[in-house]
Amino acid sequence: MTNRLFFICPTDFLETVINNNFEGDNYFVTSLGNSTGLDANQVDQISSLIITKDIKEVNFILADDNRIIQDANGKQKFSYISGLDKFYDEITSEKIYSTHLWKKKTFNNTILSNHLVNRSKDLQLKLENWHIHYLTIKILIFNSKTQDFNHIRHNLLDFEINLN
Repeated sequence: MTNRLFFICPTDFLETVINNNFEGDNYFVTSLGNSTGLDANQVDQISSLIITKDIKEVNFILADDNRIIQDANGKQKFSYISGLDKFYDEITSEKIYSTHLWKKKTFNNTILSNHLVNRSKDLQLKLENWHIHYLTIKILIFNSKTQDFNHIRHNLLDFEINLN
């Protein structure tokens, strides 16, 4: 069985769903909107957990109807919560980027995907100092209507535009 670490938002209430769908020992890191900044102390604790619990897979998950992301895209009534101001700025930037990229009014999954891709890349970069290279890192969006997990490719939005 594979031991897994899940980065989730507590407003999605996914712990039971995850435990029912993923065998093995599951461990959780929670932050509103998956907004953890991964400072040196957090990375040390996460790295120690990965090593001591023999974790082989890390998953970044948000529900497609995540309240924090929806609020960041809307009225921002939770912006008074300590630490969410910088996160809300990041989501606002993602919203602007997605609007220009996709030219749609509905781009919530694009914002979710790009946000989780950035979080996973941040963790991967910071774990290099610990020489933890054996991890599989996955990005999932939980579809609240169908109760399914949709896999997102890491390089979904990675591309360069050459104008020459």
